[in-house]
Amino acid sequence: MAVLGWVIGSDAQLALLHALWEMGGTILIGVAVGLPVAWLTGRLKRGEPTQVEAIAIILLLAGLSSLLGVSALLASMIAGSLVANLSHHHSRSFREIEHIEGPFLVFFFVLSGASVDLYKVDDAILLTLAYVFLRLAGRVSGGYLAVRFSPAGHEALPRNIGLALTPQAGVAIGMALLEAERFPEFRGSILPVVVASTIFFELIGPVLVRRVLR
Repeated sequence: MAVLGWVIGSDAQLALLHALWEMGGTILIGVAVGLPVAWLTGRLKRGEPTQVEAIAIILLLAGLSSLLGVSALLASMIAGSLVANLSHHHSRSFREIEHIEGPFLVFFFVLSGASVDLYKVDDAILLTLAYVFLRLAGRVSGGYLAVRFSPAGHEALPRNIGLALTPQAGVAIGMALLEAERFPEFRGSILPVVVASTIFFELIGPVLVRRVLR
């Protein structure tokens, strides 16, 4: 998205500075929040991290990212990776989030579907087919190469493991919504493609996963 903004922007220098700040600022926020959280989480009440801690961390990341104009998604991923690698008791904190994620996921997918203009789906049919084909090709070839060049896994893992990576939902739609917000002129093309392909992959994905597991 940063490179695309630099390419299509009217002021290339300003777009480049914005891209550098968006990426660098995101890393700074993720590290600034993730490091203290990795040490503090679960310690406010010994052995029992609360949902309040988890929600507070998420809101803090979202608020700081919105205030400074950087990616809340990437900042949260960086902070989460720090917590996962530096905190030995992090699994308890993540389990607390799992108890409340259901309603938020429902709201997320309902609002995502509601943002799609079905009258424009026909205009993006070729782009949708290209997206589906290229995503399948990327998963299959990536899985094959990973197994092929793995030092120890090529005998234990199936070479068609890439088919097990075809289901998609939250991440793809989340990125599409971010792109539509950043580039509103392409909103009518981006969202129908991603939502339609998500429905397709969620229908055939579990079948392919089952085939690979068997």
